Amino acid sequence: MLLAALRACGPLVLAMCSVTRMASAQSPTAGADVDTVSRYVWRGVPYSDGATVQPSVWKSLHGLTLSLWSNLVVADRIDRGHFNHLFVAAIYRTDAGRLTIEPGVQAWHTKAFGETAAVTTAEGLVRVSGDVGALQIFTNHTVDLQAYRGAYIGDAGLGHRHAIGRRTELVTQLAVSWATARYNSAYVGVAKSAINYASLSGQVAIRLDDHWSLRPHAEWQPIIDAAIRRALQSKGFFIAGVAVSLVD
Repeated sequence: MLLAALRACGPLVLAMCSVTRMASAQSPTAGADVDTVSRYVWRGVPYSDGATVQPSVWKSLHGLTLSLWSNLVVADRIDRGHFNHLFVAAIYRTDAGRLTIEPGVQAWHTKAFGETAAVTTAEGLVRVSGDVGALQIFTNHTVDLQAYRGAYIGDAGLGHRHAIGRRTELVTQLAVSWATARYNSAYVGVAKSAINYASLSGQVAIRLDDHWSLRPHAEWQPIIDAAIRRALQSKGFFIAGVAVSLVD
């Protein structure tokens, strides 16, 4: 269960917390989001047939951010009214020259959906990002620590931010994701390493006041590998939605 995954994360979370005690003091921040999306697609795999609502909360202190995220199915015939995916994460942010490095751990549980089995696991992850002119480059790497130990998925991409007036910002992003045979065998049913999918996304962040913001967004995820397309019975997925955010 999820508690077992949390226990697997425990030593790493404690290690990151010890690092934060040595960081300089800074004001704590916290926030909450409610995102309504047309379909829940995660890492190129659909976990709903229709609309879902994704509430989350987070709190950050001394570079360490703790978050809780969930997915509530609202349109599917079978899982309607149920939470089918739950995440608990701890991520630490540090700057190294022009790069931002964000190592972390996360535990999550997902219910069975279609051909995808129910999973409870913990993962180690790291994100590295930096600015190159007007662009941000980034790469994410995730390794399973429990259910499918050693299964790896990663991505790399480019992002761009453009201010529109004082309260609005347009954010666009392009990324490509790949995974090992162990990962694809577990989550897609295809026992091969592959470049799984690409992601082209855009969002408009609208700051309503000092605390509230609105974020319409859309994403296209074309499936690149032919075997994975056949397993998912789809050439790609389009997702659109709008998020309401509150920050302290």
